Amino acid sequence: MSYRQTNFLGLIFSTPFLIVFCIFVVYPLLYSAITVSSGEYLRRVMTDPLFLRSLINTIIYVGIGVNVKMMLALLLSGLLTFTQYKITRIISYVYLLPWAVPIIAGVISFRWMLQREWGIVNKFLIDVGLQPINWLGSYEGAMSALIFFHIWKWTPLWALIFYAARQGIDPTLYEAAKIDGASRVYEFIHITLPQLKYLYIFNTLLSTIWVSGEFDIPYLLTRGDPGELTHMLSILGFRYAFVLLRLREGLSLYLMVIPVLLIFIVLLLKMFGVRRS
Repeated sequence: MSYRQTNFLGLIFSTPFLIVFCIFVVYPLLYSAITVSSGEYLRRVMTDPLFLRSLINTIIYVGIGVNVKMMLALLLSGLLTFTQYKITRIISYVYLLPWAVPIIAGVISFRWMLQREWGIVNKFLIDVGLQPINWLGSYEGAMSALIFFHIWKWTPLWALIFYAARQGIDPTLYEAAKIDGASRVYEFIHITLPQLKYLYIFNTLLSTIWVSGEFDIPYLLTRGDPGELTHMLSILGFRYAFVLLRLREGLSLYLMVIPVLLIFIVLLLKMFGVRRS
């Protein structure tokens, strides 16, 4: 089969997907862009005091959550390679549990644990002689809770990806390093990191795209409280469209975020093309 015939056959098999993509992605985006093309609705959004607060919260949430999560995932994937220790085998059985827990059940349980009056965390503090803390009643506590839950929930997924990538590293590299008397730290810096650096950057960019639009965890855990200080851009757009019934402001907000996400998508595609070549 010739190259042209192969491309034509691939186009035929891709046609159903392209049709669905155009109907449910391209058309809604174009319709939304035309609907708010005047820019008046975007101006209203940007002059809203909640917009700047939501933008800052999103940057903090994504910046800290993604980077801490990736570093912990990389370290945890290295810990899982020490299969000769019993504690490591135990961890390998249970470390995926946070990822397996449904988000709704996990968030509700976590919110209950942080309740001031009857939460188990404050119960423990009282038992050891400390004062209870209103975790979700302050901006710092609520943002910390959001970031902590996100890291707890999604670190196992990325640790699994890094662990799988570690299995593809040539073991003779480590054997040669051991013969030369290299330490574990030296092996990590000069062997593991160079082998995983592209995957680490790729995962960070991909996670940034996902977390930028994350809605379920912030909405279920804080819903913008206390005092609407913990809104994210994803929640703010939902608030405009479905709470305040200002659909065009909500569309304007989401359309404003798309160009930023497209930059990360282009970087991902460029990295993928470089790695394939």
